[in-house]
Amino acid sequence: MLPSFLATISVVVLSLDQCHGLPLHTPSDVSNGPIPGKRPPASKQAELARWLVHATDWGTIATFSNGHDSGSVGTPFANPQSFSDGIANATDLSLVSTGIPYFLMTPLDETPQDIAIDPNGSFAISEVQIAGDSTCAKTDAEDPTCARISFTGKFVDVSANGTKAEQDFALKALYSRHPEFASFGPPGTGDHDFRIYKLVIKEIFFLDYYGGAATLTLADYFHPKASPVAATVMAHPTATATPYNQLEEPPQVAACYGHQEFSTQVYYTNYTECLEGNDAINKGMLKGAAHLSGCLDHYGAAIPYYSTDAECVRGNTIINANILDGAGVFAGCKDGALGPYVYPVFRGMSECDEAKPKINDWLRNH
Repeated sequence: MLPSFLATISVVVLSLDQCHGLPLHTPSDVSNGPIPGKRPPASKQAELARWLVHATDWGTIATFSNGHDSGSVGTPFANPQSFSDGIANATDLSLVSTGIPYFLMTPLDETPQDIAIDPNGSFAISEVQIAGDSTCAKTDAEDPTCARISFTGKFVDVSANGTKAEQDFALKALYSRHPEFASFGPPGTGDHDFRIYKLVIKEIFFLDYYGGAATLTLADYFHPKASPVAATVMAHPTATATPYNQLEEPPQVAACYGHQEFSTQVYYTNYTECLEGNDAINKGMLKGAAHLSGCLDHYGAAIPYYSTDAECVRGNTIINANILDGAGVFAGCKDGALGPYVYPVFRGMSECDEAKPKINDWLRNH
């Protein structure tokens, strides 16, 4: 049951969305929000997006400049700002994370000055901002596996347009993540006249893995547990492999892909061809000593995988001994970010490029 004051907030947000012509979304959806804690896997994109917003406490607002920074009106202006999407220490989990970013800003700051003239803007967050984050510590902030999210919409002055219930909720949320804010005085008072703002979200850009940004709707984002997006990258099409000795055209490895050392993988053009390649290698070379157990359908292309590290190590050893030599050999096994899979990997792109024609020659001749 949604607390009564959040139900009141829901009505307020609804009316604000209508007056700004935005799609409807309300904090009543917080009952479906994620419980803060462990990072969700990349396959659960809606849950990961909500986790990212709650796990960070600042981001960058971009507005249209009123000329304060360079004298050029209408140029993009980006400004880091602290925020909170819920009451971090609330005992009621429905109040902990709403997915709606709230801000406390003074009109002396350039961002609220821009918002007063044109409330349209965006707000961006990167996972690298989270202190101690293990995912981004392994790579560069620009790598797709280091998640990022960017919202576009309209900024609303909650101090002027929100109910007292929403104002109280927003202040508790902000104070719980930024205790120093309490020393600024009540909103609308003092020399700096700090005020509560929020972003009414219209569109979402979210990237958490290779293959392009996710298409997250507001329903996905505000109902992460029910989102079908959570399964899109993991979903395997209904397909079966034609036995390799009955194929008119043999399967062929199409490409190599990877950004880091010991992370380059082979891709097939599609899921069915990957299954056929696995079948050929399992029956014609591995012969029970190891087993390629499946393929990850990744935005149309497909990556072969083993189910365990031990299977992968044995498979790499056999394939290297039978068809690969020199520098172009499988160099290791990598646990998958999208699930309990283990991918055979090369040291880098050049090694994979050297191995690919040898693998394809074997597939053509067997």
